[in-house]
Amino acid sequence: MGTEAALTVTALQPSPCSDGTITVTYSSQDFSYVGNGDGSATCSTTTFDRGGVVTCSYTDFGNTDKSDSFTFTPLNPTATALVTGTVHTTCNGDEQASETFPVAIHP
Repeated sequence: MGTEAALTVTALQPSPCSDGTITVTYSSQDFSYVGNGDGSATCSTTTFDRGGVVTCSYTDFGNTDKSDSFTFTPLNPTATALVTGTVHTTCNGDEQASETFPVAIHP
């Protein structure tokens, strides 16, 4: 709690696409968003009652798998926090993949 921690989201691409987005959804009661690691990304954040969303757009998805780290400050101890990462591209049709990760926050 209170110490920044990063979650890395990676898009594994069998058919690389140059443009895409990574969206991370979290509870604003559990986490405070600090920033992302890829300085070339264009990111927007939304915080609402009990939730938060950060969406980053990239133009360098191509030629390889794409990763970005998202840094958060854990706010409250809980064993049931969840973070969802979603990757979206449209180069080969409308493609999207999501995964939800359980996170335990210790005091």
